[in-house]
Amino acid sequence: MERQPMTMEDPILMASSVHSATASLTVTPSGMACTAELFLSLNGTTKAATSGHVSFTSSGGQQSITLSVTMPSVGGSYGVYLDIEAGGYLLAAYQATENVIIPTVSLPVIVWA
Repeated sequence: MERQPMTMEDPILMASSVHSATASLTVTPSGMACTAELFLSLNGTTKAATSGHVSFTSSGGQQSITLSVTMPSVGGSYGVYLDIEAGGYLLAAYQATENVIIPTVSLPVIVWA
């Protein structure tokens, strides 16, 4: 399944901090047992951080799903991915238009003159 783009702001977040993302989505018909997983990746396949599979029941209309993720401990520019599943089937796969940035600063060298 080809990933579809989804709009997202370009956040700068601290390493190992915990943040919640809210995905607004519509799954039809109502009453289906579904899961959503939000994950961060440097290469699109290896998950550096994940919300895990968050269960919800489809409402047939727009609903908000909250997904909590602990940011990676290693700095970098991480792609953001969202997968929606029902009954073990991947219904939709998305990739955010922006990345999560985890900044790092290397130990400086100070030389006095």
